[in-house]
Amino acid sequence: MAEKMHIPAIRFKGFSDEWLITKFETLTKINQGLQIAISQRYTEKIDGSYFYITNEFLKESSNSKYYILNPPQPVLCNYDDVLMTRTGNTGEVVTNISGAFHNNFFKIKYDSEKIEKNFLVTFLRLPKTQKIILASAGSSTIPDLNHNAFYNIEITFPKLKEQRLTGSYFQNLDKLISLHQAKLNQLVNLKKAMLEKMFPKDGADVPEIRFKGFDGAWRKVALGETFIYISNNTLSRAQLNYDFGWAKNVHYGDVLIKFGELLDAEKEELPFITDIYLATKYKAAQLQNGDVIIADAAEDESVGKCCEVINVGHQIIVAGLHTIAIRPVKTFAPKYLGYFMNANTFHNQLLRLMQGTKVLSISKTAIKETSILYPVEIKEQEKIGTYFQNLDKLITLHQTELDKLNNLKKACLEKMFV
Repeated sequence: MAEKMHIPAIRFKGFSDEWLITKFETLTKINQGLQIAISQRYTEKIDGSYFYITNEFLKESSNSKYYILNPPQPVLCNYDDVLMTRTGNTGEVVTNISGAFHNNFFKIKYDSEKIEKNFLVTFLRLPKTQKIILASAGSSTIPDLNHNAFYNIEITFPKLKEQRLTGSYFQNLDKLISLHQAKLNQLVNLKKAMLEKMFPKDGADVPEIRFKGFDGAWRKVALGETFIYISNNTLSRAQLNYDFGWAKNVHYGDVLIKFGELLDAEKEELPFITDIYLATKYKAAQLQNGDVIIADAAEDESVGKCCEVINVGHQIIVAGLHTIAIRPVKTFAPKYLGYFMNANTFHNQLLRLMQGTKVLSISKTAIKETSILYPVEIKEQEKIGTYFQNLDKLITLHQTELDKLNNLKKACLEKMFV
């Protein structure tokens, strides 16, 4: 028996038929939409892609030249229509838009007796389909997909019952992903707002939001009076490894991108210093809990991003290339400094101290004059640090779940389509 070529690796129970293959011209009809100049739209967007249209344009659009297909069809979108960008960001698929004109989109009318909407949308969004769409749009500076090129693209599909199950599965998966993304966004925005409100703003000595039971002005001291400097090294990535070594190293690139406000030495993967002699040499500069590592260089205003080191234990960890390591000479509650020194209350002080053009930097001398603000009671500092740490745990939890769902979707898209 000849091997069946058009069968997915994973499919719903009870289906075994080979999938059909045809061109879009046999299943769809498209309307190419309006060519609306920017001057003919209001500047206010309905969302990221849609604009209100001026009354002048609506009057002009009554002319039959705006009805592309024969017989003429209106260009207003219905809820069941499938829209796909044909120029610029070619291939982006939009659904569930009602009562709007479509600009630079294909409005795809599909034969509902042969193809199901959610299956069609998922198929159009497949990475391999997107690759074909972009290739069909030409190689000019601005890709432009014409209707004949779209009609010639092939689609592989099962019978309607299996299409409905497949389309519904991915629709529900997308809803779940959207819910987790929305929750993640809410938490990220909450953290951003609280970093603004739980530390005093410029000129103030109390924050806008404070835990119950605490009052009184916060103290303000110069960084140079509160910290001592710990030596750093200038080892490059080539002098580090993730397999073995005697001492670990914190690189400024990881401070900027990989680590959050807290660097948990028990959980984060830190590279080792490859050369044992150098590892021994830097032992005197090993970090301890409560030390803060500041990235002193970056390509943008993220310079000054820092992390407080926690859970060092018996590990030997040193500060590396393009970092400023500081140690408080007075007692702060664990985790307080990590969040304070990444909030705008502190970071805004660094903006005037940054030097350079393509690469910005700050110096040890310059940051001595920045100010550290803190509540007098250690208990209040503890509550602030714990609050933000717990918020970070929630953010990580939702990000992890979101990553799992996106990976599941990616795997299923590869296995459940031909």
